[in-house]
Amino acid sequence: MSLFWSRYGDSWTPEGGEQREWRDLAPGDLIQLGRKVWRVRETRPVPVADWDEHDRQGYETRNRGRAAEEDWPLRPVYLILVPARGGKARHVKGRPYARPRVYVLHPHYPVCGECGEPWPCPEIDITREVRKNAAEMDRLAAIMPGCCWGCGEPVTARQKSIVFEGGNLLLPGAGPAVFHLRRGKPYCGPAAVAYEKKWVKAEPGRHPRLHCTGNLVIHVDGPECSEEPFCPGPKVGHATCMNHRHYAAYVRKCVRCLDACAQLGIAVPEEA
Repeated sequence: MSLFWSRYGDSWTPEGGEQREWRDLAPGDLIQLGRKVWRVRETRPVPVADWDEHDRQGYETRNRGRAAEEDWPLRPVYLILVPARGGKARHVKGRPYARPRVYVLHPHYPVCGECGEPWPCPEIDITREVRKNAAEMDRLAAIMPGCCWGCGEPVTARQKSIVFEGGNLLLPGAGPAVFHLRRGKPYCGPAAVAYEKKWVKAEPGRHPRLHCTGNLVIHVDGPECSEEPFCPGPKVGHATCMNHRHYAAYVRKCVRCLDACAQLGIAVPEEA
């Protein structure tokens, strides 16, 4: 098993500890894995010969030739862990290049008095999530017909807006969702795009109007998208965007750009 500790991975960080670099881990340290506390029994670098494809890719991406494989400070490590309260040892693999620091708990880390789990315990997270969802449902239920589902303010005929036909995905039973597309405050564009992504997935045959999942290339003679003819246009956000007009090397390697330069009488830019 591999370890990727972070607030962005399991969305949980215990209290009563500190962040350390993996190379500073020592036998006896307490770390968290799966919301359980484990004691480090042994730590050692993974031999270069045993690196897998992820390790190799991490080295090539993160190191970029600055350090030899044996001296790389982010090289993967093998750990032997045992439950802090006793139990069977566990062999795991840590990947510092994915998350340079690991969370080490203090020997007197806080626990929940009810369940004994490290603080904050799962019950606290569940309670917080329920309260958060309840508050959001109350906000949505208070939105009146004809109002924006992003800011809750009325949408007038003079304001630019967008309506998503079909069932309301935010509040089942409510009317079709409408959002402002104005540039002023409050700016509801991000909320409209987030809703559109759910709206497209909710029913086959729907195509986005505010964003595009394709790859956009701006050629010398105009844009090209991999999602044509369903692309809303080059002005919306795309999965990726590459502008050949700004880079001479791209123009020289692109057949369409070279043809356009020849037809339009434009000199092919030289490489810097």
